[in-house]
Amino acid sequence: MIIRAINNTKLRRKLFIAFFTFTCIIIFVAGMSFWFYGKRDSLQNITAQIEDITTDVLKLVKYEADFFENELLSDDFYKTGKSKSLKKNRDLLQDIQKRIQNLLQKSEIKSFGVDSKLRQLSVELNNYNLKLNKVVDAYFKKGKKNTGLEGKMRSYIHELENRKVLPQTLILNLRRYEKDYLMRKDSISIVLFQENIQSARQQLKKSDDLDLLEKYEQTFQQYITFDKILGLQQNNKSTGLKDQVNQHSETAIQLIEQTSKIVEQRSKLMRGEFQNIFVITLLIVIVMSLTFSYFLSFFMTIPVTELSRSMQKAIEMNFSEDLKPARKYTNDEIGKLTDTFNLMIKRIQEQFKQIKENAELLRESNENLQNTNLQLAESEKRLSKFLLIKETLFGIITQDLKSPLNSLKGFLSLMQHHPETFSPEELKSVAEDMYASFDKITLLMNSLVQWSQAQTGDLAYNPNHFNITAMVEQVIAFFSQMAKGKKIKVNNSIKDDIIVKADKDMINFTLRNLVSNAIKFTHEGGKVEITAKDRGKDMVLISVKDTGVGMSQELLEKIFQPDVHISMLGTNNEKGSGFGLMMCKDFIQKNEGKIYIESEEGKGTSVHFTLKKVL
Repeated sequence: MIIRAINNTKLRRKLFIAFFTFTCIIIFVAGMSFWFYGKRDSLQNITAQIEDITTDVLKLVKYEADFFENELLSDDFYKTGKSKSLKKNRDLLQDIQKRIQNLLQKSEIKSFGVDSKLRQLSVELNNYNLKLNKVVDAYFKKGKKNTGLEGKMRSYIHELENRKVLPQTLILNLRRYEKDYLMRKDSISIVLFQENIQSARQQLKKSDDLDLLEKYEQTFQQYITFDKILGLQQNNKSTGLKDQVNQHSETAIQLIEQTSKIVEQRSKLMRGEFQNIFVITLLIVIVMSLTFSYFLSFFMTIPVTELSRSMQKAIEMNFSEDLKPARKYTNDEIGKLTDTFNLMIKRIQEQFKQIKENAELLRESNENLQNTNLQLAESEKRLSKFLLIKETLFGIITQDLKSPLNSLKGFLSLMQHHPETFSPEELKSVAEDMYASFDKITLLMNSLVQWSQAQTGDLAYNPNHFNITAMVEQVIAFFSQMAKGKKIKVNNSIKDDIIVKADKDMINFTLRNLVSNAIKFTHEGGKVEITAKDRGKDMVLISVKDTGVGMSQELLEKIFQPDVHISMLGTNNEKGSGFGLMMCKDFIQKNEGKIYIESEEGKGTSVHFTLKKVL
């Protein structure tokens, strides 16, 4: 009868009975709690103040860190000398000192034996504040960019540069070692800077120029002095002001944490005396409430547990069609919820069946769409590459084929309309010129075909072992007449036979192109030298050096760019295709090597490339 009555009772009444009982228990426990907490209010007040001071000391360190990590990197601080983080730090420090003095007036602090630690904490915070102010003042005087000592150094070196009294290389070295020190804080940069200062001092003659250099050096020395004071240099990081600030802050944190632990321990001892009484009473109440709760929850949780079990099973079975309906225990709200749950499961099963069918169709569509997108992306990539090749080929054909074709056209026109005006010697000379123009066109077309095949990946790559020393001799022999015509001496400084693994045709083209360029851009009586040396265990570095006209830095940066076509006349107005070096780069990279150029206008050029060496 009782069980049936409970099952038929509405859930609202069951909950009301449970909440009423527990309310009574809570009121009783609350009364005991008020009595207990009333005894330790004074202790908690002190503990809370100590904890607040602990938190605020950590905030001091955080504001300091915010200044160094954020505002110290901003230009605003160096312009105004003001910092929001430092203001917060100083205001909070003053507030902490006031609270420490207030705590020292309380008798509980003396009874706990922490008054000496609080006084020591106050002293450490004062020292921390003094050292931090010195650090901030030093950073402000050092400056940044156009402010402080750094700004003065920049203005002095710019003035020296504008006067043009020193070589540009020396100016660049001074600025370089200055920046190296600003970044690394190392003694090597200081030594190198001083060496360049001495070189500059020896080259200056006017007193005002020497004074300006002296100011620049003195400003740099002042900057170094501030770094030493702050402890920013690599050899004195543990002795500077910044480290002292950290030591004071760490000592303050240790003191307040020790104070907090002592206060907490004394508080625990006093709380323990009151807790014994409170615990005995509370145990009696708990036993009574647990007994009542067990019987009430037993009748309330059975249907909820069954419903929860059914939900979990539904999830594990993924709402399978084999899932059975949840069992209904009561006729209250939970019973109605069980009916609703069973209906929901049925609807979800129907929806899942439809979703699975639609998902399969969607998966097939997505696969088709992804395949199409991959094909489109690959096509777009190849099209872009072909368009770049087309533009380059059209530009070369327009610039480099026009001249020899016009020459051929002119020769043929003269021979067609005025054949009687040519003597046999003149006809022979014209024929030779026509043959030379035709040879240039043929060579250019063959090079264009090779380059376009290399760009599109159609050029065959056939690596094998061959003697690079012998190939160099063959190339020098091939260009012997060209070099002899300009009185240029071509030397092969490779003494030993070196066997490499690479595509022989590609390397032969590369060597011929580099030697041809070296002869072309070297004045009469100049020199071209080919050398080789080991680079690591399995690589060899081949170098083609000349004493020619050299290249500017701007031209060096553009020489290997595929979208830039550069064609220059040689020292005897020899013409080139303008893309030989690009082909050399592609061929060397295909053979897993690297190519780079060193050049200086008026002094010559050195082209270096690496190949795999056969051991």
